Amino acid sequence: DIQNLMQNAASHGHRVSRFCEELSDEFWHLGALLRSFIPRIYGGVRREVADLTLIPYLGGRRARRAYDAGLKSIRDVASCPLSKLRGILRIGSMIATRIKVAAQALVIQEAQSMADEIDELNMIVDKDDARAAV
Repeated sequence: DIQNLMQNAASHGHRVSRFCEELSDEFWHLGALLRSFIPRIYGGVRREVADLTLIPYLGGRRARRAYDAGLKSIRDVASCPLSKLRGILRIGSMIATRIKVAAQALVIQEAQSMADEIDELNMIVDKDDARAAV
């Protein structure tokens, strides 16, 4: 069955990407490249809608509908009014709510990750400033 093949290919791709990243510094870029294809393999979608398939309950067909209606990113889905989301995806309010909440959670997760990265960079800058002052 095609669905099982896609899931197996995505799973194998994930394992190979992890292997490449842990193998050595020479192969990290290959792991990153493979990782970028995993959502496309798993969702069976083109590159432009692959990020949207990261949202639970938003598979390839729904992601394509959302993209074609102007919802090009996870943030767009997270900020879309529920009534509009229901109309675009042709779904009920319960699934629309789940999709919107999941998209909002992904946006919050991304923001937290960015904040953590900024904190790490600030600590590096603070250490460099302290060394320069000595």
